[in-house]
Parts: sequence; C-alpha cells; structure tokens
Amino acid sequence: MDDTHQQPVLSVVVPCKGAATLGACLDSLSPDTQDFGRPYEVVVVDGWHDDAVAEMCEPLEWVSLVRSRGNLVPGPARNLGVEHARTGLIVFLDADCVAEPTYLSAAHRALTSGARITGGPIMDALRSPVAMADNYVQFADFPPGRADGEVAWLPTCNFAIHKQDFVAVGGFVDTGMPLGEDPILCFEVGRRTPGGVRFTADQRVRHRGRAELKAMLQHHRTFGYGRAVLGIEVKPWQRRVGRSVFAVPAIAVWRYIYLMRRTLKWAPPRAGRALLLTPITLAALLAWAWGFRAGCHQPIQDVGTDALAPEAGGAG
Repeated sequence: MDDTHQQPVLSVVVPCKGAATLGACLDSLSPDTQDFGRPYEVVVVDGWHDDAVAEMCEPLEWVSLVRSRGNLVPGPARNLGVEHARTGLIVFLDADCVAEPTYLSAAHRALTSGARITGGPIMDALRSPVAMADNYVQFADFPPGRADGEVAWLPTCNFAIHKQDFVAVGGFVDTGMPLGEDPILCFEVGRRTPGGVRFTADQRVRHRGRAELKAMLQHHRTFGYGRAVLGIEVKPWQRRVGRSVFAVPAIAVWRYIYLMRRTLKWAPPRAGRALLLTPITLAALLAWAWGFRAGCHQPIQDVGTDALAPEAGGAG
C-alpha cells in the first residue's frame, strides 16, 4: 500500500476493549507487514472509550478510530465499525490477535473468488499451556493443516465478509453476551447462499488465549451457558439431558472426544501436544458443561433469527 490516500479495496475492523494487546495487532496489519500490495483501511472501534487507544491510533495514518459513547460487547462494536467502513469487503480481526503476512491477501482472494464469508487457521500467540488449552477448546475446528473448503461457521477473530451480505442479514445480533453472534450470522448467510461460508488455509492469525486458569475457566463456563441460552445447535433432547448434574462429566468427555477427532483428522502432528494439554483441556470442558447445564435451566433467548442450524454441527 504505497499511497495511503488511494481508495481502499477492503476495510479491516478491529474492536477493542483497552490498548493492552492492540499495538501488536496493529503492527501485524501494517502496510510494511502485510503482503497485500493494495490500498486498505483499518477501522479501530474503541468500545470502552479508552484514551490509550486513541493515543496509539493517532500516529498511524492508515488507521481511523471510531469511539463509542458507551461500553460495547464485540458484536455491536463490529457493527459500529462496519458503519464507518468505506469499502464493500469487510475483514474482522480481534485486538488480541496478530495477523500473518498473508492474512489480507488470502481474505481478499477468497471473497473475490466466490466466498461470501471466509476465515482461516487460528494459532497460538502465547506458549502458555493454559492459553494453548484455551485456544484448543475454542478453535480445534480451525487448525493449520485443514484444507480450503466449506464450513458451517467461522469465529469473528478471523473473519471476512461482503458488506452487502452483512447488511442484508442485519449485521451481528446483539445477544447481550460477548459470544454467539458469529455462528448466528454465518448460519443465516449460509442459509441464503449455500456453500458460501469458506475456510481459507492461508488466512492465518495468532490468538492470545487466556493465560490465567481462573479467567480461562470462567470464559468457557460463559460459552457453555451462552450456547444453551441462545439455543445454538442444541436440540430439545440435548437441553433436557443437559439439565442433569450427572450429565456434566459425560458432556465434557464427549466434547473432548470431538476435539481429539478433529485434531486427528486435520492436524495429526498436533495430537501429542493435545494429549499433554489434557488435564487443562478437561478442566475447561467441565467448566463449559457446567455453564451449559445452567443455561439449559433458562428459557431460550429469542435473537430474532431462525438460522440456528441444530443439524450443522461444530459451534463452540
């Protein structure tokens, strides 16, 4: 991107809550780092009105800053960023991620070659065992080594979409929680354009998993709760079973088997590491199952869409 004043061909939206990890994220999106070679813009959404974020963005002429009036969870923050994006191709990257140099070129190539939504491998930015287990439980469906192809959904920490599709489905649903909006949007786009949600192997990012055990366990408990409350890929009989305290260990073991099968299918060299992480992984899955049990005791939240795809499989 030699001339930052050229009309951009894609927009990168980065929602953030504070500046702690934003510097590394923006460094990875720099024109000096990305191999894209075409003009693009980066829109940082300061969802918590942190002056440190503004100070970090101000010297970067290729970054524009959008500041919310109140605190925003990621889904509404991304919606706000899209409102300020100037292009028809939108790329989302979380502030706790760093993009590989091929990230933007791979996303652009996929979107201009038929994909309606595209995302790719999510790898570790930290070598902490807890952080690695945190990522493994969330992103075992998206390892390096998986081939390009159709998927049911993609997480928004590595996500690109045509703006017209984003607008057509109403953007990210505000679930009231920092979760769930990504599979809901993907299922809706996939329902409208079958085969349009695609995994792109060169669209790679590194994610900072939670390195503190307590925070990691709370995170996965919240995800289990949200999965049940939102009814994402949960059938009525699964909610009935999930209400039992005796089902908690069985659900955790079932999910562990699911993760290991994905590893053996797409990333066999990572199986040894997955085994070493088993104690932490099982702790995270027990927290997830306990949260799922709590959510099964609550009524399903109406998020205004019928695209929750209980038969699709794979949502975290």
